[in-house]
Amino acid sequence: QPPLVAAATAVAAAWGQQAADSDMVLMAEQLAGVCAPARSSASLLLPLLARLSAELAPLKASWLGEGATALHRVWSAVQFLFCTAEHAPGLDNAALFGDGVSLAGCLVLH
Repeated sequence: QPPLVAAATAVAAAWGQQAADSDMVLMAEQLAGVCAPARSSASLLLPLLARLSAELAPLKASWLGEGATALHRVWSAVQFLFCTAEHAPGLDNAALFGDGVSLAGCLVLH
């Protein structure tokens, strides 16, 4: 029994109420359920990262090597184009798309 529920049950007993009839105990149980840490299987990001890592593993050597298709060179060019292109006065890619391109690069590098 979580400490909050135990405390609410003790207060309800001190007031002469049964725990099953006390709204305070019910709210404490609901709050304990909401505030409980999520299971590791509840995360959507961890399985996604694991699958991406497995899919990209065969490409790792060519992307991180010093060949013409090395990831840092390709990524630098993409990032340069992303940062310099403007669609309208005062409206650049960062304003239109946010940090998606940068976060995608971090995801691939992870």
